[in-house]
This record gives sequence, C-alpha cells and structure tokens, in this order.
Amino acid sequence: MTGLGQHIDVSMLESMLTLTVVELQSSQFSVKPPPRPMLSEMSRTGVGEKRLAKLADGSFATLNTNSRIVVFYAPLARDVYLSYGEAQFDVARDQARPFNVYAGKRVLQSSG
Repeated sequence: MTGLGQHIDVSMLESMLTLTVVELQSSQFSVKPPPRPMLSEMSRTGVGEKRLAKLADGSFATLNTNSRIVVFYAPLARDVYLSYGEAQFDVARDQARPFNVYAGKRVLQSSG
C-alpha cells in the first residue's frame, strides 16, 4: 500500500497493464467481430437549412433544419444514425441488406 512519501514502481505497473491488454486481446479471438462497414458518409444541415441527400445505395434522406445523419454500409445491413434533428427517408430496395435507422433509443427498420 502506498501513502504520502512512498514511491510506486512504474515498471511493475507497466507490466501489469501489458498483461491485461494481452489477455483482453487473446480473449477476442473466440468471438467473431461484426463485418466492418464498406463505406460511410455523413450529411448535416445548419439552423434554418433543409437538404435532400442522395445516399450511396440510391436511397434519399431529407434532413430538416439543424440535423445530422451518419450512414454505414456493411455486407448485411445499411445503418443510419440520426445524431440530432429530424430526417425522412425514401429507401432504395435491397432485400439482402435492411435499412436501419438509429434515433435515440429507437431503431426503425425497412426490409426493402
């Protein structure tokens, strides 16, 4: 236990941290990570501005004033995160990849 005037052995702490990181990394091999997004894009509007954005998959997003969306495309899904504001979507058909909109604690899905 250390108190005032006592020193901590930094090299011992570094080796403990290294072991912890190695243990975490080796435990990740048993779980397959989700597919990484192939493409991402972002669109936003300022106060008083509205925008119609054509997304890379052919969908359209209409952003109301002071809004922001971030879109990730993966092999199995199209994920849109509404960071703030309001947006309306005209979703392009793609039955292999559902179109998911994450807004706050809600998720809306269009299966195409």
